[in-house]
Amino acid sequence: MMGRRGVDAVGIDVGSRTVEVVAVAAGAVRVRRRAETAFDYLDQVRRMLSDLDFRSALATGYGRHLVAKELGIGAVTEIRAHAAGAAVLRPGARAVLDIGGQDTKAMTLGPGGRVLRFEMNDRCAAGTGRFFEVTAQSLGCPLEDFGALALSGADTVAISSMCTVFAETEVVALRSRGVPAADVARALVA
Repeated sequence: MMGRRGVDAVGIDVGSRTVEVVAVAAGAVRVRRRAETAFDYLDQVRRMLSDLDFRSALATGYGRHLVAKELGIGAVTEIRAHAAGAAVLRPGARAVLDIGGQDTKAMTLGPGGRVLRFEMNDRCAAGTGRFFEVTAQSLGCPLEDFGALALSGADTVAISSMCTVFAETEVVALRSRGVPAADVARALVA
């Protein structure tokens, strides 16, 4: 079929904030797609895959079960997906941190990417991707630049609240006192 791309494998991550598709051929990433998660994420995934011919695929993320069932593919937990990815991309890695839209997962890995232990925070928004989206926005910083901003800051202030709402209030108060955005960003990740 004209216009279709042949790839070996596709990974689909249906998260609470974004849907991501990565296609691999001959051991290299050939396609990367990312979009905010739509209400009908199954249709969204189908559209994201519409021009791809693939031999195998796996789904992960909170929407993995529906996507796997409807597309006739396998499903794995994010924990297993991260461990497998770390084993291939960073064979010596012993830890993985996943800051998702609604939770944060920390994993300890053994040889070959075997998961030895994992912990998850899913009780509040502090430390999640949404937390960083909100605080980056309150600093007037694009999310993709937030890490660099935090690394450039001085260790001059602290954010005492672990709650997203209260932390954002502290951010506004610090900025109104003239504290540089970089210093506030550093305090948010310290």
